[in-house]
Amino acid sequence: MSAVQEKKKGRVVTLETFITDTFTRVDERGIEHSVDQDDQIGGGGTYAIIGSRIFLPPERLGMIVHHTPSTLPSLMRDELVAYGSDMWNFSVRTDGHDTTRSVNRYTGNLRMFEYLTPPRYITPADLLSTPWTDPPPSTVHIISEIERIWGWLPELKEVRQKLGNEGKRWEPRIVWEPEPYDCVPDHLEAFATLVPKVDIFRRVPPVFCPRVELLELLELLELLVIGPIRAAKRRGNKAAPQALTSHSPNHTEALALLSLPSPTPSEPLSSLRERISSACQTLSQLGAREGTIVRSGEMGCCYLPRGEQEVRWIPPFYSATDDSGGSGSSRVVDPTGAGNAFMGAVAAALDEGEDLHEGTCLPYGER
Repeated sequence: MSAVQEKKKGRVVTLETFITDTFTRVDERGIEHSVDQDDQIGGGGTYAIIGSRIFLPPERLGMIVHHTPSTLPSLMRDELVAYGSDMWNFSVRTDGHDTTRSVNRYTGNLRMFEYLTPPRYITPADLLSTPWTDPPPSTVHIISEIERIWGWLPELKEVRQKLGNEGKRWEPRIVWEPEPYDCVPDHLEAFATLVPKVDIFRRVPPVFCPRVELLELLELLELLVIGPIRAAKRRGNKAAPQALTSHSPNHTEALALLSLPSPTPSEPLSSLRERISSACQTLSQLGAREGTIVRSGEMGCCYLPRGEQEVRWIPPFYSATDDSGGSGSSRVVDPTGAGNAFMGAVAAALDEGEDLHEGTCLPYGER
């Protein structure tokens, strides 16, 4: 295939912020301690686009890296470029802030996230200043709260006109990972308005691991977001973006959004799988254009393409036991970003023309 033919396929692009991550641990007395670990490449969009890179060449991918030269370590930049220079658009921040940086605070397995630098949020208009406009991106990945998507509306019409060609509007496939704090029952109405405009809807994993902590944290998150969500619902009659293809929550978020019982430490996995399958069925009725994926941690993931009735399950990459009878999960070094990378791989498969069956089997689960 010639370079020209390859270019005409378009790109998978993420509109998420590049982040440098630092880490701390909080002891049993509540005292925070630094961790002997260098800052790491971070951001869900970064993990997603690297997940896509496993299956697509760099000239078929794209991510904008807003930074300042003095706060993006050269080794970190070199590590990004090693995946392929064509997939990165390094853009110097002009808003007076450094490269977006965050701290991940761990209390046991519970992770809390906080920005240390104001993030430079990316919008569709930022694509106009990249070399990825001819042809424009064919698939766009976003991790976003509902409020942010509504905020895109004023510029979206103009961007579509500028990125369109031969008299056609730019209509990319959109893969949406909603923010965990949006996945509460009060937001279901807003989801019902927005999801039919996307192609793939995927629920984002929560920022904690143990099931026992789920209910408490969900109640806290619902308190934190009730204001902005109700503001979004008051604008519920506005037209939403028209290209969302699929959505993909994780299982705890899917259950919370639908007011279904939360997982418990003692619940058999077979029972939990049944409830997750039911949640996937219900979420699919929101109408994502290609289907719904529910990532389910140690159980793998389940999905339901639009127009089908049977929820299907894909096992995790590493199961609880490996072929030799040992612990497969012990081979997992760090699950951070695994779900985002999984969704990047799904986006790559869909961009290649595969259906959701192939798209979810390609990365084979999320671990």
